[in-house]
Amino acid sequence: MFYSKPRTGYDKKIYQQHLDRIKNVKKTIDNNEPKKKTFINKYKVENEINKNRIQYENRLMLERIAKSIQSHNLDNSQSKSHTLHYQFMRKLSNEKRMRNMNEITQNNHKLLDNIVNVRPEYNHLEFEEDYKRKHEKMVQMLIYPELYQNRIDNNV
Repeated sequence: MFYSKPRTGYDKKIYQQHLDRIKNVKKTIDNNEPKKKTFINKYKVENEINKNRIQYENRLMLERIAKSIQSHNLDNSQSKSHTLHYQFMRKLSNEKRMRNMNEITQNNHKLLDNIVNVRPEYNHLEFEEDYKRKHEKMVQMLIYPELYQNRIDNNV
């Protein structure tokens, strides 16, 4: 039999490095499941970006408004003449509205008086007498008036 002699020195070191490399070898074929890509909704992201931009601009605008109010740079108060004119016009419109309302109320009272005092066109007594006459004629024309009378009595 052939026996190899034991490795010594440099050969032993090279052989040891070879064994280490073999232990640490990675697979050449990747048989793992593929990495999942995260779905990014483009429109959602754009909406979020726009919303953030609008909020930022709103905050800036509010800061500017607050700064201008604190420094009293705005002159948005009405002059006394404008205020008096506005009050005068308001008073005129109120007076006109009140006149119109009074006129409408008077017209409504006249209408009510006319409706209450109107004489009736129809006489209900004549209607009742006419109904009785027609009913009597109908009963006379019936072949079996007693059946008709029974039906009326049962319904009442």
